[in-house]
Amino acid sequence: MKLNAPSCIDEKILSELIDTAQKAVSATGRTTTLGGNYGACVYTMHGLFFKGINLFSPTHSLTLHAEQVALVNAAVHGDPLIQAIAIASDDLSILPIPCGICRQALFENARFSKVDIQLICLRGTDAKSFRLTELYPEPWPDREPQSS
Repeated sequence: MKLNAPSCIDEKILSELIDTAQKAVSATGRTTTLGGNYGACVYTMHGLFFKGINLFSPTHSLTLHAEQVALVNAAVHGDPLIQAIAIASDDLSILPIPCGICRQALFENARFSKVDIQLICLRGTDAKSFRLTELYPEPWPDREPQSS
């Protein structure tokens, strides 16, 4: 499936996206045993911002990632299709690149929007930008969604 590059996101929007993701990290209000708190912010096709935080569970299988929570937050508010996401962490030893599960969740979103989502991964004041297809070049399943 071919994804289109999103329209250029201006600096003011990128700044707000990054700032909101960084503020979400401190909104968790606790330290997890997994090594850090994470925050994310999505920017939707309609120009809205929705944030998410990681919700740690001692069972691990119930832990929700900040990217997942941000995607759900956007969907709950009726604006599910995104064009960009910023991910931040208070663990400065790593670049918070989305895990495989989150990459798949982002791809599922992109299947409907047809947009190659821009990802901004933040380590302190450093930012690294990727396109979804760079981090997830062979998604599963790589086909058009089926309508009922």
